[in-house]
Amino acid sequence: MIYKSSTEVIMEDRDKHLDVKLSFHLEPKGDKAVITASSVVHVKNTFGKAYMFFVGPIHKIIVPATLRKLR
Repeated sequence: MIYKSSTEVIMEDRDKHLDVKLSFHLEPKGDKAVITASSVVHVKNTFGKAYMFFVGPIHKIIVPATLRKLR
């Protein structure tokens, strides 16, 4: 974890193929809250590009589905 506040957590992972940062932001809305997930990926080499080619599109399905379960 590289940053934590009462409304946001930012995590980071680095390896020789990718640098990844993830943010989860909580915005209170009355008695409920809106959670926003954001990610930034810096690809470092060909293996990283190949990995993101397959994994990137799947994340667009998995992340929203996971966040819906938090309701």
